[in-house]
Amino acid sequence: MRTQGGFWLVAVALLFLSFSPIASSQTTVPTSFDGYYSAVSCAGPEGCVGAGLYGGNINGVNVGPGNAVGGMICDDYFDNITTGEHWTASGISAGSLNAGNIGTQTLFGAAMGSAAIQDYAEVAFLVSQMFSTSNPTQQAAISEAIWYITSGGASNIGSALGYVTEASTAWTNGINLSQYANLYIFTPTSWSGSGRPQEMWSEVSVPEGGATLAYVFMAGLACFGAMVLKSRRQMSARGPA
Repeated sequence: MRTQGGFWLVAVALLFLSFSPIASSQTTVPTSFDGYYSAVSCAGPEGCVGAGLYGGNINGVNVGPGNAVGGMICDDYFDNITTGEHWTASGISAGSLNAGNIGTQTLFGAAMGSAAIQDYAEVAFLVSQMFSTSNPTQQAAISEAIWYITSGGASNIGSALGYVTEASTAWTNGINLSQYANLYIFTPTSWSGSGRPQEMWSEVSVPEGGATLAYVFMAGLACFGAMVLKSRRQMSARGPA
């Protein structure tokens, strides 16, 4: 019976981990766009659109020119945002993505299927390049390359062919998402406007404590169970008073 007591404590902890709403590596944050963009792309069928680094606010952190974080980067060819728009997004580090969660914790991972890890790693590579250049022409081309990858080739590649090829070569040479833990992906979850906002990348970090808290709870409960077992064994060894 003493062993069963410890077993049930661990079983309860595992059940908690499986069904707890905090057992997630995403964090929901308020997000907004202030109308700023650092580049213009005219490659797509919509005509000239904003590209490069966007200005706004993520979880209370201003991003864009003059701020510690240079902006946020749109990886989404299909959706649009307007100046002053506010929405809610789930944030996750690119380094936390894997084959088991990329389909549910990103906007395009499910549609990409088995190619999702490669595609998002290539986007992360390009996002990193975007943050390292202030040249608007390069920023526009990098945006076009990112949109080409996430749209499955549906967007016009424009002047982005070289960047698409460079990202593919980087994947072949061994880049992986774990290298980009400093980059966070913000996927829209709710909005008040008529259309879905865009998925964004930025260097604004958000806590990803859900899974950690659940595992700490499980470990603590298991340790508590072990202490109870030890205490019972000691009491049994002493015998009745």
